[in-house]
Amino acid sequence: GDATGLMFGGLAAGAGADATGVMIGGLAAGAGEEMRGLAIAGGGVGAPRVVGVALALGHTKSEGLRGIAVSAYNRVEGRQTGLSIGVVNYAEELHGVQIGVVNIARSNRSGLRVTPLINVGF
Repeated sequence: GDATGLMFGGLAAGAGADATGVMIGGLAAGAGEEMRGLAIAGGGVGAPRVVGVALALGHTKSEGLRGIAVSAYNRVEGRQTGLSIGVVNYAEELHGVQIGVVNIARSNRSGLRVTPLINVGF
């Protein structure tokens, strides 16, 4: 079901459907549908739709991101609107900025799909 408010878990925090608020998980934070708010995890943050801020040591994975993702590996398998900061950033459709060692934006024109340091798409 849906969860709202502060969610804290030693291993994982989140909800089976929508999660709104602050989620802090030792290993993972996520939602089965939409995660809205702030999610912090030692391992990974994941949800089909992330709206807000996702912070993880390992990875952030979503089908759509509207906001900010800061992880070693950020993967958006759809539209990213906003900012991702990581070692590797990947977005199918980039409407924002990627900052990292390797930045991949499949929607960018040839020559700008894979870039070092920064990638921009609109």
